Amino acid sequence: MNKLKKRYTERGINREGALVGLILLAAVQVILWCVIGIPLGIFHFLRGVVPLMPRWLYMLLDLVVHALLGVAIGAVLCNRRYAYKIQKYRGAFYFLLAILFGYLYYVFFFGISFFLVSFVLAVMELMGLFVAALNFMHVTKLSALFSFVGCLWALYRVFLTFFVFFGL
Repeated sequence: MNKLKKRYTERGINREGALVGLILLAAVQVILWCVIGIPLGIFHFLRGVVPLMPRWLYMLLDLVVHALLGVAIGAVLCNRRYAYKIQKYRGAFYFLLAILFGYLYYVFFFGISFFLVSFVLAVMELMGLFVAALNFMHVTKLSALFSFVGCLWALYRVFLTFFVFFGL
């Protein structure tokens, strides 16, 4: 029984690490909403200019995507396989850069309304998540899948910022 348990933990994801990552990134996202504010004014200003989803759906998807990204980074960093250390830490580096760019995107897009800087940050977030997902494919497939979901969300942000920048 002990061999089976050890074998499962080596092949599966570390649930505790995934839970810690989920809680950490979701809490940081909620704190960011409290500091910057929820996107009420900018969504009201942009309504009719660009195709937008409702505010509550945007915020819910943003929180869910950051929670999934937290699961991805927690599962990768707490993985105990030693064969893929280079991919794990390289992917984690690009992942953390992408998360930082995503938070800065939120500050510049919804807080200050600098749309060109927001566009550059959104593109950098997309590229960072894509490189991290490619590296995570060697470590944990589920983390790579969640990182690709984050890439889709970053792609939505890129198109939203692109249409806002050139639509105004």
